[in-house]
Amino acid sequence: MPSMLDKLTALFIFGVLVPFLALAQPKDNSPITRYGIGDVYRGDFNQTGATGGLFGAWTDPYRVNPGNPASLPYLQTTSLEFGLFSRYNQFEQNGSSQAVWSGNLDYLSLAFPLKSRINEILDKKVSHWDYATGFSASPLSLVGYDVELTQDIAGIDTIKSIFTGEGGLTQVAWATGAKYKGLSVGLQLGYVFGRIENNSQLDLIQEVAPYSTRSFATMNVRGFRWQAGLMYKHYLDPESEDPQKIYNRRAMTFGVYGHAGSGFNTFSDRLIERINIPYTSSSFLARDTLLFTRDEKGKGSLPGQLGLGWAYTRGSRYQVGINVEYNFWESFELADKQDLGLTYQNTMRISTGGEWTPDVNSFRNYFRRIRYRAGLFYEQDPRVINGQTFDAIGLQIGFGFPVLLPRQQISFMDLALEAGRRGNSEIQQDTYFRIRLAATLNDNSWFYKRKFD
Repeated sequence: MPSMLDKLTALFIFGVLVPFLALAQPKDNSPITRYGIGDVYRGDFNQTGATGGLFGAWTDPYRVNPGNPASLPYLQTTSLEFGLFSRYNQFEQNGSSQAVWSGNLDYLSLAFPLKSRINEILDKKVSHWDYATGFSASPLSLVGYDVELTQDIAGIDTIKSIFTGEGGLTQVAWATGAKYKGLSVGLQLGYVFGRIENNSQLDLIQEVAPYSTRSFATMNVRGFRWQAGLMYKHYLDPESEDPQKIYNRRAMTFGVYGHAGSGFNTFSDRLIERINIPYTSSSFLARDTLLFTRDEKGKGSLPGQLGLGWAYTRGSRYQVGINVEYNFWESFELADKQDLGLTYQNTMRISTGGEWTPDVNSFRNYFRRIRYRAGLFYEQDPRVINGQTFDAIGLQIGFGFPVLLPRQQISFMDLALEAGRRGNSEIQQDTYFRIRLAATLNDNSWFYKRKFD
């Protein structure tokens, strides 16, 4: 049984890593992230990120499904999970290409059931109700680009344009769920915050009076959002105390999740200045402030979402499913955006995948206890730039390696690999490969009540 020190240690780890996740933004160089709030993340954890992103109907007794809070009551143990990622991108644009490596802390989650199954077994009282709650932190969007363009114009000489940006949004959330027999509901409340910087520099390089116009824009975002979910699991086989029948018991799960659009507040600083640069010295000759605003308040709204999922399970042997997700990006608003040629479209994401464990109870062959995963997805990007879209397709595989901790607690090390392509040759094409590592520490005795004779 874990001591109070063990519980406080888990909470301390979660509390320390959350601000680290928010502040340590990965370095990237994708030019299209300068539009809107950048590249948007779904919030997949390692397991769902290796099975196509099956949020709607995916359940697991050891890990959290971050997309549908109605899956929380299926959690049977306390789960502390954190992930890391590394990503390789090959960007192609206007006949040129660039390779970029990036990586960082991926996500953090702490969740636990609100009752102990050990107590039920010892008390010989089985309830049809299950409850769970949890906390999580994960990136919501990422901005990262560094682009330099040089253009020779007759009569003006040379114009050099430099565009740089970094930052993104993070979500910290609390979720809870309840289940009665096969029906479960859940609710997630999230706080969204972050900082996005977009800078530009226009240098007019000429023989007489060269000058530079520079723009520095910083936007801080604060807001709340919610997510609700519903699941129903229908068992195709009757209950049994036979371990073999439990191991092979078949079920179908149907799930729905989503949320309405949510507003947020922005606080922006902006500076535009013109600098005359002499050829004979690196110091500035003259500086002229064209515009300066500080802490300017604005508003925006994130889009609503609706997702549907179906899964077929056979005990602890395998689980397969499909997921369809629709995001209402046409309702997205951002008061601080200055994106010429940019519009937003509603998007759809379709995915399928599954997980297979040859024999979860095998003691002689470790490889038969490993969870093998695979998934495939097609996803539309909400940004439409000069009529061009950035659809994506990807393939995922993954492995869950069981680890036996003291007190015979089963935990996991997870590996997920993803390869895909998005965009088009007209604006930007991105071929990428991502590696994700995660550790899940499980403990099923947090709410175990000691009994003394």
